[in-house]
Amino acid sequence: MITTSLYGQSPDGNTVSSKSGEIEVIQNQQPASLRGQITDEDKNELQGASVIIAGTEKGVNTNEIGQYFIDKLPAGKLSVQASIMGYKTQIVDIIIV
Repeated sequence: MITTSLYGQSPDGNTVSSKSGEIEVIQNQQPASLRGQITDEDKNELQGASVIIAGTEKGVNTNEIGQYFIDKLPAGKLSVQASIMGYKTQIVDIIIV
């Protein structure tokens, strides 16, 4: 199992966070950004994990310490998928309004 930690920032500087399976609401007047870290259940960082926004062409791979950053996200409900070989894919839904 992998753990998906998400950290978003709205244009007014408010930071929100989410753990696997929770929904967060981000107040947004322009495209938002999302950053986080992918770890396993023992809190080991997972380098090279794929993090994508389902239904879009937006996605990145995590860096050497499991961190990622995705910017220019539109308003609406988004599903963030994190996957890496050998682990079950994790999906976290977020809502940007």
